Amino acid sequence: MIWSNNMFKKIKDTIVFIFAGIGAVLGAIFLLNANKSKRVNIDREEAANTREVNLLKKQLKAMKADRDHLEAEVVTLKETLDGRSKKVRDAKKAVKTVDIQIADLEAKLGIK
Repeated sequence: MIWSNNMFKKIKDTIVFIFAGIGAVLGAIFLLNANKSKRVNIDREEAANTREVNLLKKQLKAMKADRDHLEAEVVTLKETLDGRSKKVRDAKKAVKTVDIQIADLEAKLGIK
C-alpha cells in the first residue's frame, strides 16, 4: 500500500477531529462541574435579616426625609411667629400710646 500525502492528510484531519470532540466534551464536563461547585447555600435566616436591615434602612431614610420636611416647616412657622410677635408688640405699643392719649384727653376734659 502506498502512503500518499492525501491519505496522511485524511488521517491527520480525523485525529484532529477526534481530539477536538474529546476536548469539547471535557470542556462541557468541566464547565458543568464548575457551575455545581459555585452554587452557594444561602442561609435563610441571614437572608431574612438582610431583608429586614434593608427595610429598616428604607424606613430610616423616609423618617429622615420627613424630619427634614418638618424642620423646614418649623423654621417657616418660627419666621411667621416672629413676624406676628413683632406685630403684636407694635400693636401693644400702639395701644399704650392710644391709652396715654386717651388718659391725656380725659385729664384735659376732667373725666375720670
